[in-house]
Amino acid sequence: MDAAGWFMLGAPWDCSGSARGEQAAPHAFREAGLSAVVGRDVGDAVTVIDRTDRDERAGVIALSETVRAAHALADDLAVAMTDLPGRRPLVVGRLPQSWPAQATGLWLHLDLDVLDPESLDA
Repeated sequence: MDAAGWFMLGAPWDCSGSARGEQAAPHAFREAGLSAVVGRDVGDAVTVIDRTDRDERAGVIALSETVRAAHALADDLAVAMTDLPGRRPLVVGRLPQSWPAQATGLWLHLDLDVLDPESLDA
């Protein structure tokens, strides 16, 4: 991978609103040294979801915050792609499975419970 051809954008997304740990994924990737192997780290999008109420019609937890977070991530991705023409995005974090980040570049997904054996079901 040619590092100069990539930029990294963090998506600290916990769609449960319960702070299970997914929001720490971009930081964990950075601590592991990932940002040192890409051309540019543009920071994290504001994707915090802290409500746990479920929308009655859609069945989605924290629907309005989820929509806001998706827009924030899409906006930050668009700005970075405009500011860094010719570079491909490396979006790191934990997004809902349905979010199509894969279409724009490379998406790295981290389930932090894999790093904590005590949190796994026996």
